[in-house]
Amino acid sequence: MIRLSKIWHNLVGDVTEFPLEARIFNSICLLGYLALASELSFNLATFKWQLLAVTSLILIIHSVFYYLSRFAKKFTLAIVWYSIINNLLFCSTFFFSSGINGPTLLLYTLSFAIIILVVPRRQYIIWIPLNIIFVCSSLVLQYLKPDLFPYAYDNDNERYIHFFFTYLLVISFLYIGTSLLRRNYENERSMAIQRAEAIAVQNQKITEQNIELARLNAEKNRLFSIVAHDLRAPLDSLQGYLEIINDINLGKEEKHELEGKLIHATKNASEMIVNLLYWSKSQMEGIRADIKELNLSDTIKNTIEVQKIVSEKKHITVDYSIDAELKVCADANMLQLVLRNLIQNAIKFTPTGGCISVFVTREKHELTIFVKDSGVGIPREKQKYLFTANAKSTVGTGLERGIGLGLLLCKDFAERMDGKLVFESEVNEGSVFGIRLRSA
Repeated sequence: MIRLSKIWHNLVGDVTEFPLEARIFNSICLLGYLALASELSFNLATFKWQLLAVTSLILIIHSVFYYLSRFAKKFTLAIVWYSIINNLLFCSTFFFSSGINGPTLLLYTLSFAIIILVVPRRQYIIWIPLNIIFVCSSLVLQYLKPDLFPYAYDNDNERYIHFFFTYLLVISFLYIGTSLLRRNYENERSMAIQRAEAIAVQNQKITEQNIELARLNAEKNRLFSIVAHDLRAPLDSLQGYLEIINDINLGKEEKHELEGKLIHATKNASEMIVNLLYWSKSQMEGIRADIKELNLSDTIKNTIEVQKIVSEKKHITVDYSIDAELKVCADANMLQLVLRNLIQNAIKFTPTGGCISVFVTREKHELTIFVKDSGVGIPREKQKYLFTANAKSTVGTGLERGIGLGLLLCKDFAERMDGKLVFESEVNEGSVFGIRLRSA
């Protein structure tokens, strides 16, 4: 059945190559071969030589029309000549088939149906009236001149058989035409539903993207307003200290104290600016992680040592223990920035005399670098905002300023390295932050 269906579709024409009307017309021509073959057999068996000649001529004309439509791809030309010649041939068939006593009126009805199915709508005004005129003229002529239409059947059995075959021909044509129309309608309807569903999904995605874009834009605006506010304070301090040093004669101790405060303010402003620049670059340029197999100890040891020097000013000890053989899949620069921020945060929120430890745990194909401090901890109500632009500006135990951008940057870089940032914190018991990455 599948093979026969494929052969039929090849004979009718591909849906992408032929319009629906052309495929219906080709189907009618093919079905006409079968009908005309049975008609030829009937006429030959009953010695109806005139009908046999007319039927043979119709078969030849059908072949020409089929060739024009299917292979020459001149469907419009084929349907125009088909409509003209078909009506003429049905007139001659009406004459040779006993007129109203034969089945030709069924064929006229079939001709009308074919016109409706395959003729372009703009040509209806030509072919429908023409069909009606032919039918009416044939009936009027037989009514006025009945002797011109001799009875062509030797007995009633021949007439019944002829009517039966003609009926089968008509319903077969109508079935093929309406089936193709219905199938085309169902296909179009299915495609329309699919397009509507696709558009609905696309609109939903666009709506979600717009909502997300609005949220990100609001976060960006808030973040930059915080940055502008928090940068102004250290810059104002720098300006004030410099004006005092320049305009007032200070003693050695006072000058030393101001210089210390100046360095402290400069350091805070520098850290915020560095984080802001990294974050801005990652958002605008879409920084890509250059993930490689790295020796963990060699990659982060220098970063920890530099932060140890910073921590000594607050008399905070930084201990670390990292296996020299451990290897990790990461971007070296990103990993160093994340670890530097985590240690700086630990120093910022650990009181003088506290301690910080850096250690690594390994589980299956992952390892986690932890930074644990004995600082003030983070209240639970603030923890959900830690890795967002909604994080509020905070002040460290040594009055260090911060805007929470460092943790947002750490989370972003961790995810770009196919990793994850984790943490635990309790008020007055300290915090533990860690970056989980794939081990090599």
